[in-house]
Amino acid sequence: MWSYLAMIIHVFEKEPTEYNGWEAYVADRVNEKDTSFLPRNTALVLQKASEANKEAQREVSARLASIEAQNERLLRHFELFWSKDHGGGAALRKAHHKASLARMAL
Repeated sequence: MWSYLAMIIHVFEKEPTEYNGWEAYVADRVNEKDTSFLPRNTALVLQKASEANKEAQREVSARLASIEAQNERLLRHFELFWSKDHGGGAALRKAHHKASLARMAL
């Protein structure tokens, strides 16, 4: 970062009529109070990795939602089976609800 400060100082110590291309650009940006030419400490490779990670998280979330929906369907089928053979699935439904709340707390 010190190199950029030295560059800005260099530009403002130099006669504006003697600016080359990058010096004129830096002087214009600084005069406009635009710091977009300064690095943001974010390498392009890190930005791409972050985007890939977000995409992977979306895929995992979608898969998890699909698995949870499938588990709900299986639970309903099991409760129906259980209620026919054992007189009711309320206890199983309550246990499943507790497990769902525990997963949400994670």
